[in-house]
Amino acid sequence: MGRSGQLPWHLPADLKHFRALTVDKPVIMGRKTYDSMGKPLPRRRNIVLTRDFSFAPDGVEIANSIQDVWEMTSRDPEIAIIGGAEIFDAFAPYVNVAYVTRVDADAEGDVYYNAPERPSTCKVIGEHDIDERNPYAMTFLRFDYP
Repeated sequence: MGRSGQLPWHLPADLKHFRALTVDKPVIMGRKTYDSMGKPLPRRRNIVLTRDFSFAPDGVEIANSIQDVWEMTSRDPEIAIIGGAEIFDAFAPYVNVAYVTRVDADAEGDVYYNAPERPSTCKVIGEHDIDERNPYAMTFLRFDYP
């Protein structure tokens, strides 16, 4: 979920969970997602999928198609698709596992995550209650797509 190019909340526990899932892996994102972060994520191979051939920030690799991504990551056992919505939709047919954080909040957004429309199993892999740093409770989910 996003609003105006950003997450509608700041949840350090979710960021910690995200980091644990993606560190030391290639992370695939769209240009708008990269722009919202403003810099490459540390300890990850940052690949930006974009149609903008002039886009060339330091510290990232550029892919201009899904085929480019497959070629660039062919030796990697696992990659992480981290957004935005167009990138999630483009990779949906290829997803084996989706990690989703369900946030217990009523927030307005202009972009939403749509899970792949295929049979899956869902397992709760963690939970985090409201605390002084996290204003909303979260449930961490893993969807497996056979």
